[in-house]
Amino acid sequence: LLYKTGKAKESMPEYKLASDSSPQDSYRHERYAYLLLCDKNYDDSISAYKRAIAAKPGEGRLVQALKYAIQMQKSQSPTPQVKAK
Repeated sequence: LLYKTGKAKESMPEYKLASDSSPQDSYRHERYAYLLLCDKNYDDSISAYKRAIAAKPGEGRLVQALKYAIQMQKSQSPTPQVKAK
């Protein structure tokens, strides 16, 4: 696996294929979500974490990882400008 050799970005297609081909395998969704999170692709990471949770409901660490991804997504959102009156 490219990820284990320090080439996380290059391994994304491999992990996406693994995730897509195994919809009930929470581990594959989780690994893909983690790579996306590391790449700051928060929208797709959140989706992948949700698929992992759907495949393995009640898994606390997945819920925590999802919450973290959502938190990171919110912190990267542009702050709305408030006009002075």
